[in-house]
Amino acid sequence: MGKRVPCHPRHIRIISGSSVEGNPALNERLSWQRAIQIRSYLQERLSFPDSLFVLSSRGEDWDGLYRLVVDSDLPCRGEILTVLNEIMGEADRGDMTKEKLKSQLMMLHEGRVWHYMLRHFMPELRRGIIVCEFEEAQPAHSPTIQIREGKTQEGASPIREFVGAVPDTVIPPRGGMHSGIPENTHGHCRMALKSNLLYDIALVPNIGLEYALGRGWSVGCGWQYAWWKNDRRHDYWRVYGGELEIRKYFGAHVAEKAFAGHHAGLYLQALTYDFELGGPGYLSRFSYGGGFEYGYSLSLHRQLRLDFSIGIGCLSGRYEQYTPADSHYVWERTGMHYWFGPTRAGISLLWLPGNGCRKSRKGGVL
Repeated sequence: MGKRVPCHPRHIRIISGSSVEGNPALNERLSWQRAIQIRSYLQERLSFPDSLFVLSSRGEDWDGLYRLVVDSDLPCRGEILTVLNEIMGEADRGDMTKEKLKSQLMMLHEGRVWHYMLRHFMPELRRGIIVCEFEEAQPAHSPTIQIREGKTQEGASPIREFVGAVPDTVIPPRGGMHSGIPENTHGHCRMALKSNLLYDIALVPNIGLEYALGRGWSVGCGWQYAWWKNDRRHDYWRVYGGELEIRKYFGAHVAEKAFAGHHAGLYLQALTYDFELGGPGYLSRFSYGGGFEYGYSLSLHRQLRLDFSIGIGCLSGRYEQYTPADSHYVWERTGMHYWFGPTRAGISLLWLPGNGCRKSRKGGVL
């Protein structure tokens, strides 16, 4: 239990640090400014002289970040600690090497680990620690202060200390941490633009949009349009239409990577076509279909995915068969087509807008 003992301070040591994002030189200045502001804060309230204070700066507090990661339950903690060990081991080899390793940390798991640390760890590094040594004061009128006794060497005068942060330094609680990086760390990576490369090879320009709903679910839509013709040779290659789909992504990394891994889903499609390459032609009204799709999306970069998929279902609609004759097209017959089997296939390139890591302004009262 604390007790009140007449005493006065012998030394007041202020140890300050800064978070590790941003420019190292700027972080060093911020760390020193934090120590100076803490000293000013204490002098305004307690009228202590400058000679009583000993200031020290940690600069970018990589040691503090290391301890926070060790104490966390992140599933990728081992990877983070490996990079942090390399960064801390390169402290004496210049900023260039250190910055390259820092870039690796920022790119880890497509930037979502860094974004998580920006929100949960960095604020705890922007603080100052005060260590005070007190000795008993002889005058009866000396001010009193609540202290905690510590062990001392035999024969040495008793030393008591307290360790704490400046009252107006805000240190957010870490109660929100849990196993795994939360899904909302995807941030602005909830949307992807895509194009089916197989359609592009077939000279059918197309574009699609996919939006992540959370928990591995997504919805998407696509549109394709091509109108190529050669009247002299009666060649026609016309197709346009669209589709809607809903997907579910699977795997332990769903919360870490958007639009990546195995997926399955349902789709609906509608299209019309006119194919004629010098022989009989087939002109359709709208055909409608739907089915089940399965695929795998490969992560190429934090902003790029390569998606392989195939869909099996049914497609049906009315069509007209015709034969080109001179400058005319002779109708032959009208029929209905029904098809069950593969109705879609894709090797799609997905682009996730944004840089994979939101910018965060440096903050902190001190």
